[in-house]
Amino acid sequence: MKSRGIPLARTGVMSMLAMVAAIGGIGPGPVSATDRQADGWTARKCSLYEASVRDAISLHGPEGLRMEFLTENQKFIDAGCTARVEICPMTHEEWRLADTLLKMTMNEGMASTFVPFGCP
Repeated sequence: MKSRGIPLARTGVMSMLAMVAAIGGIGPGPVSATDRQADGWTARKCSLYEASVRDAISLHGPEGLRMEFLTENQKFIDAGCTARVEICPMTHEEWRLADTLLKMTMNEGMASTFVPFGCP
């Protein structure tokens, strides 16, 4: 059988490339359900953490919290809570807030390593 201007071998290769591209063999590929769930959980954790920060500050009050501590914490939230940072609580009130946030986030199902607190 004669092809219509495109050699038969070439159409086979083109079909194969189209099929491989369609199933994700070329390029970044489709996002798996697990990846979507992980991204969704990361966003959910950050949203919960942001709400926890507001609630904890309302509970304890802002007294004794340094601007640097609050600013670094807000940067963590603004980055989607994905940056690896270590914000070091320096005052008694900052330690109390960090401890409260650790408990609140763990109660929401997050790991203790989620919160951005740590000291060198």
